[in-house]
Amino acid sequence: MAESSSRLELYLKNLGLFDVEPAVSIYLDLSSGFSQKQIRELFTLFETWAVNRVFLFGAMNNQSTAQAFLEISRQHSTPLFQKKHLSPGPEIVIQFETNPTRFFSAHRELVNSDLLPQFFCSSEFSTSGDAWGQPVFIVPLQNPEVYEVNIQNGTIRFQPSNAKSIEALFLGPSPVPGDQTVEVTAGFDRKKGLIRLDQKSSGQAWLHVLRAARVSAGQTLQFYLNYGNLQTLGSLVDDFYSALEKMHIENPAVFYDLNMLIPDLSGQPLLPMPADTGILSTAQFNGNLKLEILKFLIDHDNHRAAKTVLDVFTGFLNERFEPAIHKKDIPTYYFLNIGHRFLHDSVFVRHSVLKINELRYYPGTSYFTHTNLHLRQAARHNLSSESGQVCVALHQLFNTRRSFSEKKYQFDHLIMRGASHFFFGIENELIETESDLLSQLPEVDPNFPVYHEWLAYLHQVSHFLKKSHPAPPFLILEADSHEENTEYFASIRFLDSQGYDFFLIQDRQFLDDAYCAIEESQISIKVMRFRILIIAGKKLLTHDVLQRVYEFYEAGGIIITLRYIPEVEQFKNRTIRQYHNELWFSSPRPTGISFKQSKKMGISYFCPDFNEFTTLQEQLSSVIQFSIADKPAAAALHMQEDHKLFYAFVFNPDAHRPVRMNLRGSRAGRPFLWDFSKAESVEYLDYYLDGQQLDLRINLEPAELKLFVIDKHSQPPVWQIRRSSLDGVDLMTANENHLTLEGWQRESGPFTLELATKNEIRQISYEIKEKLPVLNIRPQNWFAESADFQGQVNLGDFSLYDKIPRSPVIFHKVIIIPRAYIEQRLFLDIGLVKDWCSVFINDQLVTKKLYAPWYVDTKDLLKSGENKISIKVNTSLSNLLSGRRPERYTVREFGLWGPVRLIPFSKVKISI
Repeated sequence: MAESSSRLELYLKNLGLFDVEPAVSIYLDLSSGFSQKQIRELFTLFETWAVNRVFLFGAMNNQSTAQAFLEISRQHSTPLFQKKHLSPGPEIVIQFETNPTRFFSAHRELVNSDLLPQFFCSSEFSTSGDAWGQPVFIVPLQNPEVYEVNIQNGTIRFQPSNAKSIEALFLGPSPVPGDQTVEVTAGFDRKKGLIRLDQKSSGQAWLHVLRAARVSAGQTLQFYLNYGNLQTLGSLVDDFYSALEKMHIENPAVFYDLNMLIPDLSGQPLLPMPADTGILSTAQFNGNLKLEILKFLIDHDNHRAAKTVLDVFTGFLNERFEPAIHKKDIPTYYFLNIGHRFLHDSVFVRHSVLKINELRYYPGTSYFTHTNLHLRQAARHNLSSESGQVCVALHQLFNTRRSFSEKKYQFDHLIMRGASHFFFGIENELIETESDLLSQLPEVDPNFPVYHEWLAYLHQVSHFLKKSHPAPPFLILEADSHEENTEYFASIRFLDSQGYDFFLIQDRQFLDDAYCAIEESQISIKVMRFRILIIAGKKLLTHDVLQRVYEFYEAGGIIITLRYIPEVEQFKNRTIRQYHNELWFSSPRPTGISFKQSKKMGISYFCPDFNEFTTLQEQLSSVIQFSIADKPAAAALHMQEDHKLFYAFVFNPDAHRPVRMNLRGSRAGRPFLWDFSKAESVEYLDYYLDGQQLDLRINLEPAELKLFVIDKHSQPPVWQIRRSSLDGVDLMTANENHLTLEGWQRESGPFTLELATKNEIRQISYEIKEKLPVLNIRPQNWFAESADFQGQVNLGDFSLYDKIPRSPVIFHKVIIIPRAYIEQRLFLDIGLVKDWCSVFINDQLVTKKLYAPWYVDTKDLLKSGENKISIKVNTSLSNLLSGRRPERYTVREFGLWGPVRLIPFSKVKISI
């Protein structure tokens, strides 16, 4: 614990006087129950790891445990945060929920009168105080009934059984509903068994029948509480806040799981939840609109119904739910699955937490692209919110499912899209009272000693994302519905996959002068400035939007139209048509990049092919503040800035291959590289300034992220590297009259180095005549030792892990290094490791590696002759727990996989 605290204190100390808000929150399910001892242990962890909020699920149904959390939170303070004028201890946030049993007992008038006798008085279900005699199950909707019917002069004879239970009727030309399916419920005469249609047509058709919820066989009750009814909703909210007041929370905060209110209606049961955690309604949301009807249509990809769902949900949140819950001035948060089919912009205007499926969030999947798009939408809305955070919930805190390397790979992707606050869960199995595993974790979890380093990394990244604002080069005019516009989605997928940074704006925001202003040749949004507007796959523009685009073009702005030249909804006058003709070629459609230019040097490009966009970006390099020059296939850039500094996050999303890239900026400044392990910046030399252009040479290992801090105002150092063909450079000493560098290069051949001051330029040329080959350390005959095993093994031998799946293992090998190699700069590439490792050379600790890249600078610790390489590999918590609970935890792959090799780089020392 002391080591963890000192690491975070070091981090906070190095951030000086900045106001630091911790970047990690925890969500806990109270259904298992906690002992007082376990709660205190949790709070000790929360303080140590700078957790600022704890979200409690199930607090209303386990109020004694929730009360214990609150009492202990009052007793705890966090001196670490108090030094920085932050509130003591983590904030406790309670989930909005209602116990349906208690609620129905207190509000019987809200239950449908037809169901009331069965609900409370049937032999299957009865009440006793606040508890049901037997459990109540929430079940999916019944399948629709389909009938072939005969239409005669606009009338259908239809006499079904139990006509009272029919909720809605739809008529269509096919047994499968589609866009031509229409609702005919209003024309249904239940007594006469007739359906009267609006048109006097005749012929055959198909009738789709949806019935109301009812009690069915198997002791299963189909009933959904009506959140759309203001009386019901008001009673729910009052019931919840009344219970909250009884808990005597000093500073209450509440969070809502929007999946309980906005179901994902894409082919799944309406609410696959236990009855004591949430219920939904069959009743009206908006007029005669029923959730059952929408689900029925949406299951068959009816876009008209999908759009209606969005409208209904938006109205429900803004007109009913928001006013109901904001009766009290209490901080409110929202959880929502980011894969929700009908995730709508309305959820982003709140303090939202986007839940991401870690199993699906990988590059190349549509889920990955949709998630990144939603993150950018959240970033757009959070620009004007109080918190300015993009919050995501992705992983469990403890490493039972993913290694640090796997977690970091996913988090770095999220960071590049603007995510700045991270929520972790804690598995219930670790806190069950009878097992007492929580108190044993510091001793038995092999990952525990480095959790502080992992969380410190997230705190640091999040700090820089939150203390500055985005500075992307491109502003993209968002399509109305990416669900329907495949070309727009394809354009976004391309830009995102190529690592381009961009900001989204909606039509209504684009037209709002208070939000979006056109100033000379720039679009200003809050503190951001854009010279380039992209219209990507947007096929239709309104007159007002086209006029606004033209205004930007006339002011000297740059417009890039991707894929299709947009049309305009019916030209009302010649002026609008003239705007369109001046922006784009109307006929014939250009087959390559084309452009038009305004009198004030505004340019309108049309780029019909994605592959030509990279070429176009090279032409725009002079107006893009920072971009990746000679862009490799795998590289991504995310820019932030404040009034003093630029922050350049550069990331190699390729988990297998390194990349070399140049980061080029149209702003001069002095660059530093942030060292996450030391929580401080180090001077970066491998760059040059040419007038107002800054060029950084950057090498990225597989799955590596680097952060460059670029000072906008400081003068460059007395000496700078203007051009270099070396693989890397270290600064040894520097002052006004003297400079000493050590460079290194892998390949043989000539290289040049150009150094400069304000008054002098020095050009140095060397030739490396030969290079030494890589020393491959054979995978056979390593010596492995652990608490359970000692003996020779081959790297990657699965038989070893059957014997010792739960203990750390030290892999040893003695190697002979020729004298010639000692004169080189040597990097140890240890290949693949699962889960993390410590590296020793001649029994001296070199470093700990939690995640890729798996290479180590040997730091001159190697000597000529015999050397001992030791790699201590720590297993996962999952492997530890698999021995105790094999039904819940599986044995994960573990060990040193290699290949292990020593890579020599020729060293060059330069002194001026």
